Amino acid sequence: MKTIRNRETALHSHPAARKAIKVFAAALTTATILGCGAIHREPLRIDNAQIVSAEELGFQRGKTKFTDAHNLMKRRRMTGIVAESNLSVSGKRLDLLAADYQTEMFLFEEGTFRQSLKLRTSDILPYGFALRIANSKNRDVILALYRDPLEMVSSVDHGMRVKAPRIEIFVESNGTFARNGILHLSKLSKTHGGLTDPLFVGHDLDINLMLIARGLNGVIWNRAYFLGFQEARGQVQLAVTKSVPLSEAAKCSCVQEYLYGDSSSQ
Repeated sequence: MKTIRNRETALHSHPAARKAIKVFAAALTTATILGCGAIHREPLRIDNAQIVSAEELGFQRGKTKFTDAHNLMKRRRMTGIVAESNLSVSGKRLDLLAADYQTEMFLFEEGTFRQSLKLRTSDILPYGFALRIANSKNRDVILALYRDPLEMVSSVDHGMRVKAPRIEIFVESNGTFARNGILHLSKLSKTHGGLTDPLFVGHDLDINLMLIARGLNGVIWNRAYFLGFQEARGQVQLAVTKSVPLSEAAKCSCVQEYLYGDSSSQ
C-alpha cells in the first residue's frame, strides 16, 4: 500500500508529471475520421485519486441500492466511473461499479449491494476500467480490465516504470465471487502502441467474448481479440484464443458505434 500511495503522490507532486497532467486534463477528446474509425484521444482524469473503501462509502450489504451507490460515488468526485450489468446464470440481475484509482469494485445483486471485489493491483493505481459480467460453462465470471495511469504521461520522466494493462478474473463459487487470476496484456499493448478506451463485446467466454481498444494515439487497433478459458500447465486460465481483422469485428453494430461514435464518455 505504501508503494501505491507513493505513486499517487507522484502523480500529484512531481513538477513534470503535474504539468503533463494539466495538459491532458484540459485536452478535449478529438474525433478525426481516417477511414478506419474516429480517433479518440483519451484525456487523463486526475480530479480525485483518493482511495475509498465500501465501508468508507457507507455501503451496507443487502441495503445500499445500486442507484444510490452510483450517485454517492459521483458526489465523492470519483472519475471514470464504469457500470456493467448482466443476468447471472441463475437469472438474477447483477450490477458492477468501478472507478479510477479505486482498488476494489462493488457488486450488486437484484439492485442492492452484495460484496466488494478487492483487486490485486500490486503497485498500480487502477485506471480506465472496462468491465464485463460474463459466463463460462454455466458459471458467472467477472472481468475487470484496468491500466496504469502513468502510461498516459509516459513521455514525462516521472522516474517510475509503467506497468502493462491487465484483466483480473473473478469466478463465482459457493455463493461468492473469488479471484481467479490475472491476464497480462503487455504483448497486445506493445503491438498496438498502447491500450486505451477498451471495449468488451459479448458475454459468452466459451464462444464470443471479444476485446477491442485504441492505442495511446487514439487510433483503433486493427485487430479484435477473443478471450476464453484454456488449460495450461494443469490449470484453466483466461487467455487470448484468437484474433480477427477489425473489418470482420466491425460487422457488429456495437463495434460500429465504437468506431465512429464517442465511446470515450463513461
